[in-house]
This record gives sequence, structure tokens and C-alpha cells, in this order.
Amino acid sequence: MSFRNLGNFIPKNLQKIIFKEINAYILSGKALKCFFEDCRNNNGNLKYLEIKGKFIFGQHYFDIAKEFDIELKIQTFKSP
Repeated sequence: MSFRNLGNFIPKNLQKIIFKEINAYILSGKALKCFFEDCRNNNGNLKYLEIKGKFIFGQHYFDIAKEFDIELKIQTFKSP
């Protein structure tokens, strides 16, 4: 299963998700958009997505989240 399809399996009442260790490129902007679309299409109530790790996310990720009215928080940790 890819991240892109994960939105189909998010419980409808789940409002907050935190990914604690994203240290490699596994999440494209297109995959994030599909994830949010699937959450919406399944009547999900996701309002907040937090991603922590070493991978750097560009502004387009925040733009996609805003399009779906989801607060996106990114915490980037430096590699040792």
C-alpha cells in the first residue's frame, strides 16, 4: 500500500495524524493530494497533519493542505 491510497483507510472521525519519522522521500505532492481527496471522498474529518523528520517539504505541500482546509505542520530535524 502506498501513502497515496492510505486516505481510503483513515477512520471518518480521525481529525489529527502525526507521522514521527519521515526521513526519505516517500510523499510527493501528488500523493498528498490523492490522500486528502480520498479522506474527503470517504467523509473523513481530518483537520491536522503533522510530519516530523529529516526530509524537507516545499511550499506546494502547504498549498495542497490549504486547498483541503487541513492544517499542515512540518518539523524538520537536521541529520547528525
